[in-house]
Amino acid sequence: MFPSREPILFVVSAERPASVSRLAEAVGQRVSSPIFKVGLQQGFTTGEMGFGVSLHGGNPKPLMSALGQQQTLKRFHLMSALPPKADIRYKNSRRLLPQVSGTHVPLSVNCQRDTSSMSDIAHGKAETQSPQNHLIQMATAHWISRFLYVAARMNLADQVAERPKTAEELARSTGATTSSLYRFMRTLASLGLFTEDSEHQFSLTTLGEALRTGTPGSVRASVLTLAGGIFTQGLDHLHYSIQTGRTSFEKAFGVPMFDWLASHPAEASMFSETMVGLHGAEPPAVAAAYDFSEFGTIVDAGGATGNLLSTILGRYPKPHGVLFDLPHVVADASKLISARGLSNRIKIESGSFFENVPSGGDVYLLSHIIHDWSEAQCLTILGNCRRAMNPDSRLLIIEMVLPIGDTPHLGKVLDIIMLAVPGGQERTEPEYRVLLDKAGFHLKRVVPTESAVSVVEAALV
Repeated sequence: MFPSREPILFVVSAERPASVSRLAEAVGQRVSSPIFKVGLQQGFTTGEMGFGVSLHGGNPKPLMSALGQQQTLKRFHLMSALPPKADIRYKNSRRLLPQVSGTHVPLSVNCQRDTSSMSDIAHGKAETQSPQNHLIQMATAHWISRFLYVAARMNLADQVAERPKTAEELARSTGATTSSLYRFMRTLASLGLFTEDSEHQFSLTTLGEALRTGTPGSVRASVLTLAGGIFTQGLDHLHYSIQTGRTSFEKAFGVPMFDWLASHPAEASMFSETMVGLHGAEPPAVAAAYDFSEFGTIVDAGGATGNLLSTILGRYPKPHGVLFDLPHVVADASKLISARGLSNRIKIESGSFFENVPSGGDVYLLSHIIHDWSEAQCLTILGNCRRAMNPDSRLLIIEMVLPIGDTPHLGKVLDIIMLAVPGGQERTEPEYRVLLDKAGFHLKRVVPTESAVSVVEAALV
């Protein structure tokens, strides 16, 4: 249990040292105060954690109690991902933050713009967010998504990558109206993507760097896909999906999502890149959690560009792989496989898992496949896998496995996206067991990983 007054922890990246002074002034502490050295006392460097602030009369013990003496915040530059003055309130909660740098932080985050002043917060006058404000914040979340989409589409991060620029300069290179663009840049700066100096020039922050094109760790393609038409228009008819069980996407676009992607190669390529970025932490986590060392051939059915398969083979020297997917999907696979030095160990085959699957594999991977399709379609895919497998082969379904009850989980949100966009669903372990029984498999075990997904292992009945 925490004390009655909530501790507030500010995490400040060492790349933004000026923030330390501002926070110190806001809470009435000196930078040299021991409160600002709590993180350092726990063995963190300034480049890794930053500084913590407790509101308990200058006593760091409640803060360290809230942290649980854990090293879970190491390499977690939270301030670079939050608006200036955003506060992180540690609550008596089991809810988990999204995964960052391979580490879960077992604390909840309140990241709205507080209407109270920083001096009010410093003196403990800030109130807990009301249910009404919480719901309004949830209702306006799509505003930020659209801001990100437009910023990515206008290549604003690339525009200021080399040097700071004014809105007037940016307007000339983007064809935008100066006054409108300035207001937009000011808003994006308030969200932490850019920073504005005294001469009204904008430069990139660590957060904004991730919107650049073609740089390591870039999420520009992911933003353009997830905040773009596939999902915005694809969710326009969500009410229809809830009422009928049919996809909102098909009602909006006239065809199922994967048929639409097949006829839009540019969007399909960006979609594949998005999936690699979105699930980037999963392949190494799966390779670490499940032992592939003794298998001879691994068939990745629906493996897209081969990210998962090549990660597994990069860790285990014995197996060879077969990457199987539609022709337009595997078109980009050879580049990734070659770049990882695995061209001699991975064979690329094209086809549809609704028709057949390469035979003779020791392990069959279905990563983020089963959640895309209706139960009838899943049974077709599983049936084709069953016919291709040897008696002692294993089937590995790599998906989020939903917790029972009302435990918060990203997969429960994704489940509704699956319903409305491709027409699939996320499942609990009992629901996977039922599906596999119908397909002639026996669910042997569920292997958790350090990422959001688990490995559902099944064998032939």
